[in-house]
Amino acid sequence: MNSTLQNPVVNYNSIGSYNVRLIASYPGKIDTLTLPNYITVTTLPSTPSISLSNTGDSIILFSSSSTINRWYRNNISVSGINQRFPINSVGSYKVETMDGNGCISSASQELTIPSTYTFIGNGSWDSLGNWNTPIIPPSKLLIGSEVIIDPITNGGCILNRNPTITIGAKLTIPPGKGIFISNFVFNDVISPTGKIWMDRNLGASQVATSSTDYLAYGNLYQWGRGSDGHQLISWLNSTTGIPINGATLTISTTDQPGHSLFILGSGSNPYDWRVPQNDNLWQGLYGINNPCPLGYRVPSIAELTAEWNLFPTQNIAGAFASVLKLPVSGLRNGNSGIVNSSSTNGLVWSSSIMGIYAQPLNFNFGGGSGSGRAVGMSIRCIKN
Repeated sequence: MNSTLQNPVVNYNSIGSYNVRLIASYPGKIDTLTLPNYITVTTLPSTPSISLSNTGDSIILFSSSSTINRWYRNNISVSGINQRFPINSVGSYKVETMDGNGCISSASQELTIPSTYTFIGNGSWDSLGNWNTPIIPPSKLLIGSEVIIDPITNGGCILNRNPTITIGAKLTIPPGKGIFISNFVFNDVISPTGKIWMDRNLGASQVATSSTDYLAYGNLYQWGRGSDGHQLISWLNSTTGIPINGATLTISTTDQPGHSLFILGSGSNPYDWRVPQNDNLWQGLYGINNPCPLGYRVPSIAELTAEWNLFPTQNIAGAFASVLKLPVSGLRNGNSGIVNSSSTNGLVWSSSIMGIYAQPLNFNFGGGSGSGRAVGMSIRCIKN
């Protein structure tokens, strides 16, 4: 490239070393300076990926790159250049990496740390509505958060609109009691059947804008379990979801396992996370482990089927075209713990059982079949 500009801009389309030549001329004389291999063009650093570790006491993100990392939360740069990045607030995180030449890679896919957590531990609420056990580092949920303290065995429930918690903290409360903390926001919709439903899946950040809107997929619950953290998924795109918490092969013998791990089924009957089975975990507004907000519950298969019968078409397209705007969030496999079938398989749990199985609504086939209770699926709550 030749240029007469004082400060030319040159684009190099191939990697390699390039010479630079400066020619100065004036009447009667020309002077030339050549700088061999003065410009070196290298490839950009590889795009990093993010993995997550949740120890129960903290949430830590890891970059696949061991060189200089630049972390972002909600598209805003945050301090930290290390491969390991501790999390103390919710949001969408991504990372870029920089090599020794100062070249910066493309950003990784975003990983969203959700704003719904369930805590297990000892403590009590003070007069200001804050958990009195010190938690470090501190973080405060948004206005509109709800805290529900075991509405069954405690004989009632307590709501607090601005509790202080720690992201990733672990508490332990007495056996038989539970705490659910969430700033999940939703509205009601009235269906042609006259029933009132939440306008989005439980845990979703928005109403679905398409069948494959992954921001509308929400959480994937094992049938009968409460909101103890096993259900949390970070959706990267319409086909990829990363579980926030890991999995265990240890089957629970109680209604509340006491941890946030996804419990893998035994691989044989009864394909449940709990043995012996309990058919009454999601039954009605006061079901033992009802995961829905106050005044809402998991619908029966009859209620879901009544809606399905009124879909414009009895398939995935009809599910989204309905007033419920149901997306195809897929499932979390009960034997492997892998999230799959997202964007291709539409399922939501009902509270109904079928022998050793539980009954989901399948957008393409209705509600006539059963599924192992260890499978993780979406929930669409109905108002009582």
